[in-house]
Amino acid sequence: MEKKLVVCSMCDLACTLEAHIEDGRLEKLRGFAEHPLTPDVFCVKPAHAKDWYYNDDRLLYPLKRAGERGAGKWIRISWDQAMDEIAHRLSEVVERHGPESFACSTSEYNTQVASGATRRFMNLLGSPNYISGVSLCMGNTAAVASMTCGGYPFSDYEQTRCVVYFGHNPRPDVWAGEYQRLRAALGRGAKLIVLDPRKSHCAKMAHIHLPLRAGTDAAMSLGWLQVIIEEELYDKEFVSRWCVGFEELERRVGEYPLQRVEAITGVPASLIREAARMYATNSPGVIPWTCITDQQKNSTSALRCQTILRALTGSLNVPGGDVLLAPNPMVVSESELEMHEALPQDKKDLQLGAEKYPVMTYRGQQALNEPRRRVWGLRYFNLMKGQYMAHPPTLFRAMREGTPYAVKAFFSIANNTLMCYTNQKGIYEGLKKLDLFVVNDQFMTPTAQLADYVLPGDNFLERPVLYNASEWINLYFAAPKVLEPPGECRDIYHFWRELALRMGMEEHFPWNNLEELYDFRVKGTGLTWEELSENLFVVPSPPPQAAPVFRKTLRALSRTGLLPKVTPVFLTMMSWQRRTRERLEQAGMERMAVLFRDRMTFKPYPHEKLGFATPSGKVELYSSVLEDLGHDPLPYWSDINPPGETADSSEDEYPLQLFIGLREDEYFHSTGRHVDKLRKRNPEPLAFINTNTARKSDIEDGSWIYVETSWGRVKMKAKLSEDMHPDLVRVPHGWWKPEMPKGDPELSGAWDYSDGVLLDDDPAHLDPEQGLPDLRGGRRCRVTLMQEES
Repeated sequence: MEKKLVVCSMCDLACTLEAHIEDGRLEKLRGFAEHPLTPDVFCVKPAHAKDWYYNDDRLLYPLKRAGERGAGKWIRISWDQAMDEIAHRLSEVVERHGPESFACSTSEYNTQVASGATRRFMNLLGSPNYISGVSLCMGNTAAVASMTCGGYPFSDYEQTRCVVYFGHNPRPDVWAGEYQRLRAALGRGAKLIVLDPRKSHCAKMAHIHLPLRAGTDAAMSLGWLQVIIEEELYDKEFVSRWCVGFEELERRVGEYPLQRVEAITGVPASLIREAARMYATNSPGVIPWTCITDQQKNSTSALRCQTILRALTGSLNVPGGDVLLAPNPMVVSESELEMHEALPQDKKDLQLGAEKYPVMTYRGQQALNEPRRRVWGLRYFNLMKGQYMAHPPTLFRAMREGTPYAVKAFFSIANNTLMCYTNQKGIYEGLKKLDLFVVNDQFMTPTAQLADYVLPGDNFLERPVLYNASEWINLYFAAPKVLEPPGECRDIYHFWRELALRMGMEEHFPWNNLEELYDFRVKGTGLTWEELSENLFVVPSPPPQAAPVFRKTLRALSRTGLLPKVTPVFLTMMSWQRRTRERLEQAGMERMAVLFRDRMTFKPYPHEKLGFATPSGKVELYSSVLEDLGHDPLPYWSDINPPGETADSSEDEYPLQLFIGLREDEYFHSTGRHVDKLRKRNPEPLAFINTNTARKSDIEDGSWIYVETSWGRVKMKAKLSEDMHPDLVRVPHGWWKPEMPKGDPELSGAWDYSDGVLLDDDPAHLDPEQGLPDLRGGRRCRVTLMQEES
């Protein structure tokens, strides 16, 4: 039995797991007991990894459509035939319509190992029209935070005094590693404040729970800022030295007295004041990322408020706060490999949606190029892959309507695109009009069922992994391939390289495989990829001036056979400086211990020397970037559903608020429904409703219901709970049933159960700066009892 450390990709947290391999086959996964922050972290998803990957439904060979698109008829072909035909047909599209007519949607936390190959290919081809699910989750957070403080802060739970969750709810089977970090912080005496309409798992643990109305995060945050400024609870020295626009901000938050905030959020003014005081007086605190705030009509303002709260309270870029991390000087970053400089400016200017919704586009991020070069050494720093993408609704409109120009070729990479965004009907219409549609995935998803070619993807056990959460952190996890992929499954770099070779880009894809590419990327460590991945697992980030000594030390440790002993030491660096030095000294590595006088990993970069990566070099409370783009430079609150503005704004016809995106323990987005043991735990899509609200409509626990908006309806089973807000219905994301008929018209239940059916992409419900849809409480719905589902 071999035991190998691996980086899990069954959700977006990338936990460290131990794979038990026997005779070339996975026997089980388990938590890594020696991890100093998250020992033995393990959830229900990897517990059933064998059933997930050794599954009769898994795609093993390339397939080509036979018959009409969506007819469900396929023929098996070779990889060479597939790539030859795809390259030929893509070249025809580019010749007829221009390279901008090619677009791609991918979820790179699923593939893990693209190493910038997706954007590299697109930039060399001349297409700016890349989109991703991170436009709804984390990518947009990073883009907005960058406009305010020049980067995307990472929460230092290990030294914090206060944790604030805006709807975030980690628990043992969802974001399990983060849940362990939270529990450890609480054990050290940190405070916990939870803002959530329901009595969630974390809300029940909180020192203060604010049950605000869904979608009102921006208003609540403005109320906190009003308290902190009015009571002078802010860090005056930091504000004076490192912030611009304080006077303007003070006037703006003065428009939000707590009586107004109470009326918007439904939370008593006294409780709002108490929570704001607790956060401000327990600095440094952390406001960890949450997809809840990402997905609201006032998302940009709410996300800006979070960074402003960090800055004003002395919790930004300090130990125990939310820290900004410089790129790792020993590893070539994905941002560099993406070759954004290769995309001509006239093609950047054609990026779909950039004029109206600029935040995540080349246009929106352009003002940060020079500040990023000054601070990070990179003009293009693609944090969370959310900095330079097209606007998804505009792209799908171009696909189906041909305006402002046609999108005729589309690749969906590890991304169930049909169900990934709002307006599923409109996406379907666009996909049906394509000249070329290619899917790379592990299973025949509803999206794959509409493709011209379906190529079989690998999983995290079947590929070497070099991963740092899409540039969010500067610590890299390095894991070798521990299993051979079954059939003809291939990693995503293989796909892009094979296509590049056929389209004249050989010189830009010189690495024959991932191992060669990783050799190039980790050359700065002084180790080969094999030495690093087999012995080290973790690549820490020393200060640039210490990198040469660090590199020499690693080479010496490799020669003497001591390198494997360093892995637990480097993992410990994510915790405490003192423990790091002690473990190095105990291992007989006193010279290495000298390098760790300070915490090197997750250590805030020195803004005192470099400033912040914004045009002013400071935290921009008043955003010069947004102002130059024609948007409000200060955060604000806008009514999320003004009466009479849209068809579903009538409270009489649609009396409940709709909250999309329930995180289910067993599944991640639209994955996992093919695993029998997970389906036995959670066999049907559940809509959570307050018990009293449901019974007024004769709905009982387990009743089949319709959840309906003015745009569409889905079938769900009612799950009654006293913990739910009386005005809220919460539905899961990404439901389909692989056992149902494939192809049109059923598409494995995508029209019956997918939340994408419920929402359009009406601009009235989009965040004005990002163009992001309101999934979290801004849309109204109704629930009705239906006959039992067969």
